[in-house]
Amino acid sequence: MRAYLLAPISLAVIIIAGVTIQPALADGTCTGTFCVNGGGNNNTASATYTTVSGGNANSATNLGATIGGGHSNLGSAFYTTIAGGYEGETSGNYATVGGGEYNTAKAPNATVAGGYGNSALEESATVAGGTGNSVSAPYGTIAGGGLNSDNSTSPNRVTDSYGTVGGGGNNQAGNGTTSLTDSTYATVAGGLSNTASGAYATVPGGIANTASGAYATVPGGYANTASGVLSFAAGRQAKATQSGSFVWGDNTAAYISSTAPNQFIARASGGVRFYSNAAATTGVSLPAGGGAWSNLSDRSMKDNFAAVDSGGILERVASMPIQRWNYKSQDANVKHIGPTAQDFAAAFGVGENDTTISTVDADGVALAAIQGLYQENQQLKRDLAALKAQVNAIARPSVPRRHP
Repeated sequence: MRAYLLAPISLAVIIIAGVTIQPALADGTCTGTFCVNGGGNNNTASATYTTVSGGNANSATNLGATIGGGHSNLGSAFYTTIAGGYEGETSGNYATVGGGEYNTAKAPNATVAGGYGNSALEESATVAGGTGNSVSAPYGTIAGGGLNSDNSTSPNRVTDSYGTVGGGGNNQAGNGTTSLTDSTYATVAGGLSNTASGAYATVPGGIANTASGAYATVPGGYANTASGVLSFAAGRQAKATQSGSFVWGDNTAAYISSTAPNQFIARASGGVRFYSNAAATTGVSLPAGGGAWSNLSDRSMKDNFAAVDSGGILERVASMPIQRWNYKSQDANVKHIGPTAQDFAAAFGVGENDTTISTVDADGVALAAIQGLYQENQQLKRDLAALKAQVNAIARPSVPRRHP
């Protein structure tokens, strides 16, 4: 049964009556049961409960499909929705295209909110906008970005389940293999040409970064790679290739790489400083090009000076056990020489605790002991000079006294 509406009140009455509805001015077809063709030109509502509100050349061809308007849109699956736009397509059940041009939602519950040439190809995939972006894995999300107007960047891609790309260009979440579940939950927030191809891997931004290890992270920067499981690479051209490795690269145009699992490597060609107080006045530094740490020893940063007994320190150094040993955490063949922290603390009473030896204190004790040795040496020189004088006096031949 078909009815032609002459007034809005007639529309309401006919819907309640359960008939197809097509206004007299509508140029199109409404052939499905309970279908609605609201107006426009050359539109088609050809299945039960289908609706085309207006626009041109739109087709709602499956149960419950709805098209709000636009041009040449096609809703071909159950209860799909196209709000408008141009040449949008919803071919997955309950899929949605909000608008834009050439957008497709081809899987159940897939959504493309807008933009140009975007595709949501698997169940519950979502593309919010942008240009040329594609989600080809279930529950994946792309917020936007993609191909720019001069084609200098490529679209964004999500290739594994639950992957996310926030924006930018030519970014990929997932490893792009035939499996959609071997690199799940990967995330690229933005930037250019970044790839998170490991499961749960993350790249927040930057350019040409890759997090290919499971749970790996590249926070940004340029040309960094975190390929080890739970690895971290940041800065420029840092490569964390072993499990648990952490690599920082400064702005030197050369790669810096990890060499062992659970390793911390940092290249800082301008030097390194670590501060141990909030005012950044106390700490250690490794000068640019240097090979040893420097401890803060500025007089203005010290207090409560007191003289030391160099001779007494020398005696305590002499009596302190100095042994050969190895750390339990290292191979037994790796040997060291020195006192224990407990013996050092008992002998000199310095430092924060009795389980560590500060290099400042070890150096200070060594220098004081050297002064003690110097003092002893000076005393020995004086004693030796006195003895020499006595010996010389004894050995000097006596001159006979002349008698008048």
